[in-house]
Amino acid sequence: MIRSINIVLLFGAALLATADVLAQVNVVASNPPKLRPPPTRGAWVISYKSDKPEKVPAPSMESGNGMMVSAAAFAPAEEVTSRQYTVDGKLAKSVTRYSGGKTVTGYIIDMIGVRERADDPDDLVLDQLSSPYFAGSDFRTHFPGLEWVRPEHYKRVVELEKVRYYYFAEGSPPPAAASSVKSTFDKPGLSDFSGGAGREAWLTEEGWPRQTKEAGVIASYTFKSADAIEPITVPEKFHALVQAFSDALSRKDPAYSGNQ
Repeated sequence: MIRSINIVLLFGAALLATADVLAQVNVVASNPPKLRPPPTRGAWVISYKSDKPEKVPAPSMESGNGMMVSAAAFAPAEEVTSRQYTVDGKLAKSVTRYSGGKTVTGYIIDMIGVRERADDPDDLVLDQLSSPYFAGSDFRTHFPGLEWVRPEHYKRVVELEKVRYYYFAEGSPPPAAASSVKSTFDKPGLSDFSGGAGREAWLTEEGWPRQTKEAGVIASYTFKSADAIEPITVPEKFHALVQAFSDALSRKDPAYSGNQ
């Protein structure tokens, strides 16, 4: 009998602890924070976790997705596990890691993007970011894939471990937090507030993305300050391709010449 009472008491304590950690604030902020642009000097890592039962083949290279926005357009049939973006003014670097261990590295030098192809790292691909076709690839000016996070998609405030986040979603608001907890003893997370349909995003009070969810993939953001990043060093092969492109462009159009 005593053992049964102890089990009940422990179960009740766990329920209270979960309720304290995971809460949903039933107040819609009148002025939710706007999504901030990326830092002009700093870095952020996006870690991906998929709950999809099967891997989805990568889209074809003719899909038209920008280089930095969707490296999966040039990827083998593997899942992206993380992306790291480092920005230092006009110079920037991206590193995309895949589940099979492959990495794809890219750089932005002024307004030229150049990166490896996942299927052939020795073959470099160049994008002129000043063109409308590749303008969306410039991760120095926006967070890739979060252009939809606008005031009209703001839903409510949620709270996790006494930290407030602002929840945005396309579609219906999420269900009550209590019904979304999968197990009393599971460690709760922001995805427990998920509405289960459309794209979703959780912003910090400062306006930085903390987590997103789309098509069963949860992306978590971790930021590094300007003091924590190392100088970006561009390998010669990337520099050479950009220089050759710039030289060819200058010969065709005097407006691009450094002498003008």
